[in-house]
Amino acid sequence: MKTKKAKKLDIEKTIFERDENKTLIPQKRIIDVEGKEYEIKVIPLLRGELRNILLSATPSGETTKDQDAEIVAKACVEPNYTVEKAKDLKPQFCKPIVNAILEASGVPIKGKSFKKAFENKEGSEKKN
Repeated sequence: MKTKKAKKLDIEKTIFERDENKTLIPQKRIIDVEGKEYEIKVIPLLRGELRNILLSATPSGETTKDQDAEIVAKACVEPNYTVEKAKDLKPQFCKPIVNAILEASGVPIKGKSFKKAFENKEGSEKKN
């Protein structure tokens, strides 16, 4: 069996980008809502923030409406929401925005609960 030669790991691949003020750089994401695409800008959540969400997720592994509002208010920078405004998000917009934030954070959420996606991410990190 042939083994591929491993590439040297570059530190820039392992960290989220920050500007000169050490602020996380927003990432453009496209969300699909009812067949229409919208561009948003989000910043990733860091590992500790993701763990806090996981610890307070529902038994089914989903985030609550209040958690979603906090995630959106913290990490969606364009458009920018307060927690109060984010609580009023229409469901068809809320989940795609939250999922875009989680994906920007390195959690592949498509078709999975937050808990399942985060556990898969953590498991793959431990294997490597």
